Amino acid sequence: MAQLDYPLPDAGLGLLIDKPYPKELCGDYLKDFESAQHHFGHAHLGQIKLDFVPLGQSPKRPEPDQEIHADPGGPYSLQRGNTVTLDGSRSVPSKGHRLQSYEWELTPKGTPDGCSGIGTKATMSGARVTFLALCSLDAKLTVKDDGGKEDSGGTVVAVKVRPWKTKFTTEDKVKNEQSFPFTVGGFVFGYNRCARTGHFSESDNHWYEAHRLDASDNDYEERTFWLDQVNDSGPFTGTFFVAREDFNIQRARWVNKKLYPPNGEVYELNPGPLRQAKSCGSGLIPAVECSFGKPVIDRLRRSVEEHEMLHSKLAKQSLTQDPAPKVESSMATDRVQLKDLANGFVISAVTTMSDASTEPKVKAAMSDQFRPGGCIDFPAWDSAVRGGCYYYFSSFIEK
Repeated sequence: MAQLDYPLPDAGLGLLIDKPYPKELCGDYLKDFESAQHHFGHAHLGQIKLDFVPLGQSPKRPEPDQEIHADPGGPYSLQRGNTVTLDGSRSVPSKGHRLQSYEWELTPKGTPDGCSGIGTKATMSGARVTFLALCSLDAKLTVKDDGGKEDSGGTVVAVKVRPWKTKFTTEDKVKNEQSFPFTVGGFVFGYNRCARTGHFSESDNHWYEAHRLDASDNDYEERTFWLDQVNDSGPFTGTFFVAREDFNIQRARWVNKKLYPPNGEVYELNPGPLRQAKSCGSGLIPAVECSFGKPVIDRLRRSVEEHEMLHSKLAKQSLTQDPAPKVESSMATDRVQLKDLANGFVISAVTTMSDASTEPKVKAAMSDQFRPGGCIDFPAWDSAVRGGCYYYFSSFIEK
């Protein structure tokens, strides 16, 4: 594009720009002043500056002055307990100047669950700021340039709850590798046990068993959940929260190996078809239940298998108040306070599951097909009982 100062013409012929011009005025520049004078006459009103552009091109328009603009980015979204980086680097200064400062104002909103009263308003400096977010917040960015101008812009940091849920699984296959003893303490038909442990003791038989030290231990920290503390310059610094979890219940059915053919000790003591027990009619056993033999053993074994399965089923059904989401949203400014709070949720769930799967409730839930009783010979501590009849209906599956 060429520019030329030339006299303003006598007649109002309009702007030279945006019009088709005589050949001698076209091209990248005005060839000579005489050509302009030839077409516009003598000038007497002063001088103006004309811009000439080739045909087919648009003229360059003057740009408005650039205003300062704060751009906080976002909106941002993340799960609780993760870090977030707010990026204000797309902010621009006013034309001809440079940005000198970036100031962030961070205000917790009290959401989602567990966030009421958590966090305090904080300020951070820098084009980009990073902090750990426990709750949603409003973020305001203010930028200033070296020309003394400033601008502010806002965005939102949306924090979502972590989708924690207690995992509850029951092994379908019955475990029958263990031969439980029949002692003075009673006949052990089977157990509903934690599948995460390989050894046997009474303290193992617990719903959150892999996370307990012993049967009397009510502390699940660092076995079911792990605590951490925020340590940065953000709005949640100093707050304790639950960083991760392992809410995982795995149950297995263990049935006494002695009840299984072909070599189970109880199975061997009750050979053949149904027959009358030796003590039948003595008044100890109702006459209707005076039969025993392999069919009775088979029915007992199926009853035990269902019985141990029902322990898991009833416990799982009671987990309508799953402790995992409650622990996820637990936060405090004191570690012991948070630990006790989270422990309380777990202990409450354990109590609920235990109460829902007591022996009477399991017996009441058993199918009628497994309910008929019978007499069974058992290996016993008293030789006088050997060859007698153990009335398993009343002791095991009675309502």
